[in-house]
Amino acid sequence: MHDVTFVMFLQSPLALLLLTAGLVLKKRSKKPTKAPYEKQIRSMITAIDKGKTVTAPATDSRLEIITDLFESKMKAVGLEPSQDSGYVPTGFTPLATFLHEHGASEDIVGAMLSGLKEANSESEVLDMIDAAAESKEIDLRGSTLAKAKELAMLEWKRSGHDTS
Repeated sequence: MHDVTFVMFLQSPLALLLLTAGLVLKKRSKKPTKAPYEKQIRSMITAIDKGKTVTAPATDSRLEIITDLFESKMKAVGLEPSQDSGYVPTGFTPLATFLHEHGASEDIVGAMLSGLKEANSESEVLDMIDAAAESKEIDLRGSTLAKAKELAMLEWKRSGHDTS
């Protein structure tokens, strides 16, 4: 008898209404999430096609991502990262220090150091320093430009490139 009553209930409009209401409430209760990257890119392309100005979505720098990962792993093992030490630079090479002293950001210094490792000739190294000197944020002119080129060549040679 109970089986027949249950089947009759499932066939009623009330059961359909309750089932639909439950599904709608379950779907609405989920937290809103960010749009997937593909959707963001598609919306940016659409905006460009319509002639609208496009603003890039906010992103974390590589250093911020690494710092967050490091802190979360330290907390996972029960250690508390020190907040007193502040910012720790990623490179202490003479070229990196010199570029920092002349206004280069950490991102530019990191790009320059990785670019030096990939350079195949002295002219590529010198061209890279010349390109950095054209940047508004880096103050490389005259003797400071010559010093930056000298340090870049030493760094490039130290990374295993032979000029002979």
